[in-house]
Amino acid sequence: MKDKILWIVVATCLIGFAIYTIQIQTMYSVTEAKAEEVMDESVSKVKPKEAQIAVYPTKLGKIADCESGDGTDGSARQFYEDGSVVIGKYTKAEFGKDVGKHQVNEKVWGKKARELGYDIYTDGGNDLMAIWIYERHGSGPWSASRKCWVS
Repeated sequence: MKDKILWIVVATCLIGFAIYTIQIQTMYSVTEAKAEEVMDESVSKVKPKEAQIAVYPTKLGKIADCESGDGTDGSARQFYEDGSVVIGKYTKAEFGKDVGKHQVNEKVWGKKARELGYDIYTDGGNDLMAIWIYERHGSGPWSASRKCWVS
């Protein structure tokens, strides 16, 4: 009789433990799924710097083609063939350097770029800073090349 009771107690404990384990696993997977859902929502609201490039204005691309390229579609470049960063031809010390694909002026925009965490000497950082400038100031900062990109 004692053996039967012992086996019933052991079996009940094992069944209870199995149910508890299944509940924990279910709760964990639901929590994990919820966490992923929350993260997805957060990412879509906040948008990491890399994702912001998706809103690159077409006009800004044409401006870049004129600023660092020859004006033809897709000619903009951040780097010369030797790997050095494109620096504006008409750079004077008192006006600062025009840097990269969008010829972002280092003296005018450099401090703000650093505050935003953008390195205008990199392709992505130059793009992001140009977008930031364009969204707040339009095409005005690139008026020197206006004849090239206005059609």
